[in-house]
Amino acid sequence: MNEEETSYSEKRKTIFSNNKGVNLTNATLGLIIYIIIFVIIIPYFLIKNEFYNILTAYFPNLDMLATSLGYMGGPPNKYIDDLWLYLYNPSTEKIFGFISTTIINYFALLGLTFIIAYTTYKTKSISKGWSRAFFMIILTYLIPGNLIVKLQNTFGKWLHSSHLIYNTTPHYIVVVIAGLFFSIGIIGLESLLIKNFASYIANIIKITAKRFYIELN
Repeated sequence: MNEEETSYSEKRKTIFSNNKGVNLTNATLGLIIYIIIFVIIIPYFLIKNEFYNILTAYFPNLDMLATSLGYMGGPPNKYIDDLWLYLYNPSTEKIFGFISTTIINYFALLGLTFIIAYTTYKTKSISKGWSRAFFMIILTYLIPGNLIVKLQNTFGKWLHSSHLIYNTTPHYIVVVIAGLFFSIGIIGLESLLIKNFASYIANIIKITAKRFYIELN
């Protein structure tokens, strides 16, 4: 492998050599706005009004919310370009995108682990608490990001080809709403699977644990 190929390979294996073209001021402002509104204010409102059921569905899915809001880089604005372009990009190759995505993943995983811990505490059963993770991690954390991006891009192109709306604030709002509805559908599917199959997963966990002489409730 020659020097040029080696350099290309190194760049493709890590994002830490690439932050070119990122408007750090706008991107940082976008991340701060997102954290203030969606990580602090909304959860505070839900907690203050004791909407705990909504909170448990909301917090673990901060990544899907960020993915949806990142369509077109955020709402069109002639003063602030690409406010949320690097907020949560499943295939980012930029340093800032990695940092922003990692922060949001951190908050989402805190929400996810809280639900698992809370369920374990309420049911007094590790297997019942952990069984939720088998659905939540794959359905609302690992899979949806790229699917949401693909859906929004396809829907946005359809709006443009149909001569409806394109590259305007209404276009952004319509496509983001479509992404959020898709996210709600995924959360609904997750809830359905947990309701109907979590008990089977819990039994499998207990049986497997016993084979290794581990006692789980």
